[in-house]
Amino acid sequence: MTTQESVPRNLVPVTDLFEREPEWKEKRDRAVKKLFRGNINEFSQFLKPIEGMADWKQVLEYLENEWTKRNIKHDSKEVTGLTDVLFKRYFPSY
Repeated sequence: MTTQESVPRNLVPVTDLFEREPEWKEKRDRAVKKLFRGNINEFSQFLKPIEGMADWKQVLEYLENEWTKRNIKHDSKEVTGLTDVLFKRYFPSY
C-alpha cells in the first residue's frame, strides 16, 4: 500500500505537508533539531501514527501524550510550530 492510499479522507500525506510551504519546512527543521536531537528518522517515526488518523482531535491527543512522554513543554516554540502545520492538514482553510 502506498502512503497516498493510507491517507484518510484525501488528506495530504504528513511527510508531503511540510513541503507545501517554505515556512513549514523551517518549522519541521526546527522541531527535528530541538525536539528530536537532529534525528530525522526519529521524527519520521513520530509522525508515522498520524498518517492514519482521520480527525484532528485524535492527532491532538496523540501529540499531547507524546510531549508528556518525552518530557517536552507543550507550549514550546517548536511544539507550537509543528502543531500548527499538522493542524493545516485537517483544516487547510485556516
